[in-house]
Amino acid sequence: MAKPKTIFKKLFSSEVNVRLAAILAAVSVLFLALTVWMLAQLGFFHMIWGLAIPRAKPHPGVISQENQITAVPRGELRFRLNDDITFKNAYGKGTLMFENPESSRYLLEFNIYRPQDRSNAIYVSPRLQPGECLINDKLDKPQKKGFYPCICIVRAYDSAGKYVGSNVVDVKITIEAN
Repeated sequence: MAKPKTIFKKLFSSEVNVRLAAILAAVSVLFLALTVWMLAQLGFFHMIWGLAIPRAKPHPGVISQENQITAVPRGELRFRLNDDITFKNAYGKGTLMFENPESSRYLLEFNIYRPQDRSNAIYVSPRLQPGECLINDKLDKPQKKGFYPCICIVRAYDSAGKYVGSNVVDVKITIEAN
């Protein structure tokens, strides 16, 4: 029978320590790699990056000169928007392209809803003054990867901020990654 001192020396010899350290290092690297992969699949890194992306602000001008709205008859609501909006990921900016023509008499607010839930907007734009546009922005409520038929309710307000009417447009939203 081996003496207890001999067993203790064998367990804590430098050769055993090196093997144990190598096994622990390999398991740790494997666990870390698996954790990073899982977080990436869940969109965790896009979410963290999305927190750093500020909301867009309207700016003067038009999206393009092509098909520009030059006159808006009194009492009518006209605007331009992209009806096929794409986001690279759930937390990044997408190609909204909302425009309130310079000849408009109203401030416009663009609200996007999922058809089955018209009480919770997934996006609400700042109010655009006549002659302002909003090129891209991020969603207020990120959606999972996929294709979503939605509606955009464009609400009009007079210069005092009083609601004067709205229009509903079908839009499609595509989220390319989580």
